[in-house]
Amino acid sequence: MLKMVELKIMNLLFQICDQTKHVERLLQKVMRIGTVVLEAKGAYFFVAEKSTDQLILKGQYSVKQDAEFPVSEKELLEICNSRKELWIQHEDSLLVPLDVHGTLNAVLCFRSVARQLDGQAASVVNRIVKRFSSMYRYKRIQQDKENFHKALIEISQVITQSYDFEDVITEAMEMASKVTGGFCGLMLVSKDEQFLLPIYTYSVAKTNTEEIPFPPQPGHDQTSYIAIKERKAVFVEDTDSDPLADHKFCKEHGIRSYMTLPLIVHDRPIGVLYVNHSHKRSFNKLEVTFYTELAHQIGHVINTLQARQEILETKQIQDRLIEMMREMSSRTRLRDVLNDMVVKTHHLLDEKVGVSVWLADESKNKIRLSAWKGTKLRLDRQKGIEFSLEELGNSASLQDRYLELDHQSDMAAFFIKSGADLTIGTPVMAGKDLIGILFLHAKEGHKWSAQEKLTLSAIGTHAGPIIRNGQYIQLLEKESKLDGLTKVYNRQYFEKIYREYSHRHMIQNKPFSILMIDLDNFKQINDRYGHPVGDKVMRVVAQILQDTIRRADKVFRYGGEEFCIFLPWTAKEQAEQVAERIRLSVEEASIDPPVTVSIGVATYLDHSMDSKEILELADLALYQAKSKGKNRVVCAM
Repeated sequence: MLKMVELKIMNLLFQICDQTKHVERLLQKVMRIGTVVLEAKGAYFFVAEKSTDQLILKGQYSVKQDAEFPVSEKELLEICNSRKELWIQHEDSLLVPLDVHGTLNAVLCFRSVARQLDGQAASVVNRIVKRFSSMYRYKRIQQDKENFHKALIEISQVITQSYDFEDVITEAMEMASKVTGGFCGLMLVSKDEQFLLPIYTYSVAKTNTEEIPFPPQPGHDQTSYIAIKERKAVFVEDTDSDPLADHKFCKEHGIRSYMTLPLIVHDRPIGVLYVNHSHKRSFNKLEVTFYTELAHQIGHVINTLQARQEILETKQIQDRLIEMMREMSSRTRLRDVLNDMVVKTHHLLDEKVGVSVWLADESKNKIRLSAWKGTKLRLDRQKGIEFSLEELGNSASLQDRYLELDHQSDMAAFFIKSGADLTIGTPVMAGKDLIGILFLHAKEGHKWSAQEKLTLSAIGTHAGPIIRNGQYIQLLEKESKLDGLTKVYNRQYFEKIYREYSHRHMIQNKPFSILMIDLDNFKQINDRYGHPVGDKVMRVVAQILQDTIRRADKVFRYGGEEFCIFLPWTAKEQAEQVAERIRLSVEEASIDPPVTVSIGVATYLDHSMDSKEILELADLALYQAKSKGKNRVVCAM
């Protein structure tokens, strides 16, 4: 009986987690379910505030309006932080602390619990709490990823929408502080490189901050000097005991922990970004990645604003370049950023020369043609062309900040064949990283003007962080579509594209097929061998599915141990053949422990003219396959 109850609760939790986007809404739903299951008189949930880590009451259920929880938020925090078990029985209440990145993030509290929680019941509660804690942690991290992703995009747009240095920095720092709960600040290296000067502080008045000499004197903050010298983030988790901290300053301003990151532009340190907290804490990988990318963006915009007059010779070029960078920064898709880059550079130089950009893939030691523009530049048939970085190094020489190609090299021969007799280039960098190469191309007899060289250098100088931001956003968008365990597309992405894909087929009156796939006896594998083995089986089956289908087909994790495959332009007979091939591939695969799959097939036009009904029919066919003995393919009637 307890096993059935546990299974039902587990399935319900999985469905709720799968269908609920925001974690606070998730906690509200689980709080209500727990109140019923535990026969409690009421429930509360508390969430740790980002800036202080203090618990804040966010919701309650079936509790009298004037009834307070038996202990204060401070006492609750102490109880949870001193726990040794997954859950706590405190007097007649049950507490469920939820950690993320090793830190208390939320607490579910059930008051006046009537159900007895000993023996087998306690073991069941342990397993349920352990699974839900894992689900909550994953959901919380995914939501933080989305929030950080969104914040980086918004900050990237904001910092290019004003020419005023103070406005740009203030808004960017306030946005970053809001999303992470940390208090951000900036210090820049003085022109004589002897001091760090305070530029912006969020939680400390600028008049209360002092310049830091290089190297700093004993007793002063050491992290800025180390961060710049070693080109890495430096962490202080407890200012009271860490020798790197300025103890007096931190105590006066209520700083208990902080992180310092260098601002590096073209291998030159220009300052530091620091993030303060009023309580002891460590910084998780997600936060460090966010602030590292923010530091690159901030470093870029500071360098741009400071060096604008030095880089641009005329007001006309200055305005056009800034407009170009602003529009590039507003793009979120990498392809749009690169197309903007070559089209606007071509236009900026009065369409007299061709432009191409080649992105670097240092893991493969290659540069690859990524975008081009020029009416006389014949690169349209050259998609996928690439050269090794070693070949680039042998072909080009650096002349006064510009790359000039050896006319006898294979790379120069390629450009000449493509209509470019003359080529100059410049590295596109983001910090120490080579992002790519920007080339200008011209016909024989062309003389490179100072304006062309200046424009090439300016764009190469500032485009790197923008392109890298596009690459980072592209990576995040890709990860948001994938299931974390199996790395196939997730349910949310299926629901998004299914409407689009099915509508396209309906307009063209063409068939498509849906395969619903379920792993047979998967629960027994988890129960017998444990969830790590079950997870491994899921990943292997997911890989078999991807290896078995066509490139145009798409695999999704539909829920639990269930997968869904969308087969575009595929009629019933062909879909059944694909399904049988998948079933046989899984059955014959060397999977330990062995596993089989049941598959339901439904085809648009053959079985229904309603895309929603196609899903229902495929699901029904899957149910029939399971009922008929499993390890088989059943086609909808």
